[in-house]
Amino acid sequence: RGAPGTGKTSVARLVGRLLHTLGVTKSTNFVEVQRSDLVAEHVGQTGPKTRKMIEQARGGVLFVDEAYRLVKSADGKDFGPEAI
Repeated sequence: RGAPGTGKTSVARLVGRLLHTLGVTKSTNFVEVQRSDLVAEHVGQTGPKTRKMIEQARGGVLFVDEAYRLVKSADGKDFGPEAI
């Protein structure tokens, strides 16, 4: 967490490039996603949606912006934990 506009995503991109330079990742591919890119509205849809994003980032970095939003909601009616 941090205030908007403080450069968190920019730093993540730089770290992604550094990981590639160090040979940790195979490519400079950097895929930025949000909760809505991973979590679906109905049972059974979150897994495939998440896998699709993982495949897009394969060999590089999958950056989940505001990843804390994937944790279970107070009412328990949430598919965010499935994406994790």
